[in-house]
Amino acid sequence: LIILFCGIGYAVAVLAGGRMNIFAYFPCFISGVAAYAIGLRKNRLLPYWAWPLLILLLFSAYAMSNADFERPVYWIGWVFCIVLGLSVNSFRDSEFKLLNSVSAWIAKYSYGMYLFHVPVLYFLYDVMKFDNATYSVPVYFVLTMIASIFVYGIIEKPFVEIGKRINFDPAWSLSMKW
Repeated sequence: LIILFCGIGYAVAVLAGGRMNIFAYFPCFISGVAAYAIGLRKNRLLPYWAWPLLILLLFSAYAMSNADFERPVYWIGWVFCIVLGLSVNSFRDSEFKLLNSVSAWIAKYSYGMYLFHVPVLYFLYDVMKFDNATYSVPVYFVLTMIASIFVYGIIEKPFVEIGKRINFDPAWSLSMKW
């Protein structure tokens, strides 16, 4: 599937003149599916603390591999995303309670972070014209987190609760007036 989706992403990118499109992200998404499938049957051999080191190594290698190009090359990102997806289940779970608590808190808002990181970047760099990383990076993280927490509270959490009721309480779902 990874090879198939890489082929589709590449073909559509060529047809689109090299511009990014939704198909260019399919290999990244399928890497997550592969990680889930592998996680169901793989032994975790590496210590948990090595996971952030791998992420840092992959991120650094990705940045350096794109340094010679005017803009990031999407298929280079595919390679790193696939490596990340295929390796995630090689690491044991953390037994460090504070780290696990912080990770769980971040995970709760991760979908909002995913949704809002690009609009916040656009706001800071295109609208507000920030050009100093010393100020823009902390502001970026704070604004992204605020937006994520806000949207989690007013949209994501209420809809998750509705979904739980629909799935687990047949009487409630039958009484709904759709």
